[in-house]
Amino acid sequence: MIRTYFIVIVFLFLGKLQAGQSKTFNIITRDAHNFWEAGDDAYQLRHYPRFYQTLRLQSNELIKSEKLIRELADRFQQLYPSFNPADICIGFGNFSTGGNIEITNSGNLVYIGLEFHGPDSNTITKELPVSIQDYVSRSNFYRTIIHELAHVQQYTHGQKITRTMNGNLLANRIIREGIPDFISQFIAGKGKDGNYVVYGLQNEQELKATLKSELWNPGNGNWFGGNDSLFVKRPRDLGYFMGSRIGEGFYNYHTRATNNLTLLIEIKNLEKFIAQSRYFEGL
Repeated sequence: MIRTYFIVIVFLFLGKLQAGQSKTFNIITRDAHNFWEAGDDAYQLRHYPRFYQTLRLQSNELIKSEKLIRELADRFQQLYPSFNPADICIGFGNFSTGGNIEITNSGNLVYIGLEFHGPDSNTITKELPVSIQDYVSRSNFYRTIIHELAHVQQYTHGQKITRTMNGNLLANRIIREGIPDFISQFIAGKGKDGNYVVYGLQNEQELKATLKSELWNPGNGNWFGGNDSLFVKRPRDLGYFMGSRIGEGFYNYHTRATNNLTLLIEIKNLEKFIAQSRYFEGL
């Protein structure tokens, strides 16, 4: 039922983007309100009651933060003049996605799952599965919105850029996820990083050497997602951190002076971009 609410809202609001409104967007929170109104009928509330009880206050504050969301989107537009907007739908799923995008002829959509990106330090997470606890530990509502908006830019500025993002090598995934991560930090602030950033900073030289040897292999390696057994000794999703550091290196050498994000988003030559970041120099 919750997902049905979301689907209906998507089609209602995508149709509202009209010619001449290219820099405007809607913030849709009806799905979140419907979730709480469902009360005990919601599957999630029955299975993780303490989590949702302690999440409710914070999630209600987040869905009221339209002014800040628009300020962050405005800053993105200032740093990237070719910015394409997206309606932002904030709601609850069944731990199926923390953030996602839809690109259609009618307009673009960003979906933010509050079960992943609503928790704060007061939210009790112990009853959740371990893998979800790990994800929630780095929840950052505002950074996730900017991260997903960066994905919208990657997929709405020409087929050559899209092909670079969609390649099947580890390097493609590292850059596709890492650049939005860097941009989200740059625009929305560092905020709550979670364990994969803490671990990454502490072990960066070793991780860098390993990544360099695997970068042009097909697939995701052990850098994204995976079974819990793979991540006993280190956090999952270190690929986000490593890609962000490559993006930061490129920014420092090539775009800091102009403060323009175009070269970070419109990447057409992956190998050249990574080389110009100088991230792997000295290895």
